[in-house]
Amino acid sequence: MKYSRIFKFSLFIYLINVALPALLTSSFIEIFESEPRFFNSALYIVTFIFSLFIYICLARIQFEKPYIHAICVALIFWLLVIAEGLLLDNFFGITFNLLIYLFPFLLTVIAVSVGTIIGIKLKERQMNSLTET
Repeated sequence: MKYSRIFKFSLFIYLINVALPALLTSSFIEIFESEPRFFNSALYIVTFIFSLFIYICLARIQFEKPYIHAICVALIFWLLVIAEGLLLDNFFGITFNLLIYLFPFLLTVIAVSVGTIIGIKLKERQMNSLTET
């Protein structure tokens, strides 16, 4: 297993899922204040698309055991998310509630599954086109 690749992708997905919502919230604060449900839904969609793209890229470059690598990336990502939630609860008093993470976790499961399948299919198509020429 490529542990350095797993940690890099986990960290990259974590940073995308933290930095992107922060950037979008600060850029579109008026929409966030007037329509928070719409804005949160849009954030889920945008971060899902970025995560899906990252899992596609991982599956395309990972030749051995792409599913196991993608699952490891997702597990490390969620360990970071849970650790962040616990730290925010302990140091800043922001209540840690696991139910808040249920929908993003389901999106992660979908992104891992679909992204890995798409990445493998793209890799196979690329390999087939190289062998045909």
